[in-house]
Amino acid sequence: MTLSASFLIIGCGNQTSSPGITDNEILIGNIQDLSGPIKELGFLIPAGSQMYFDYINEQGGVNGRKIRMITEDHGYTPQKSVTAAKKLIDK
Repeated sequence: MTLSASFLIIGCGNQTSSPGITDNEILIGNIQDLSGPIKELGFLIPAGSQMYFDYINEQGGVNGRKIRMITEDHGYTPQKSVTAAKKLIDK
């Protein structure tokens, strides 16, 4: 459950954002603890996810679209989580 809640598809924010899904790419945002008390686990999730996305991309992607993941650090604090989510939405 934690893993699925930590991903967002970029592009669901304001009108000036770029779309998260284009003809060539699917952009996925990932918010993890990279600097807080569970940072050892926080690094494993994006690393494992990236290996899987690399595999999918090597197979031709999803309907021809490559997956690109952007990871932000929440430092295990609610405020940093909100900031990280806003940063991803605005990308």
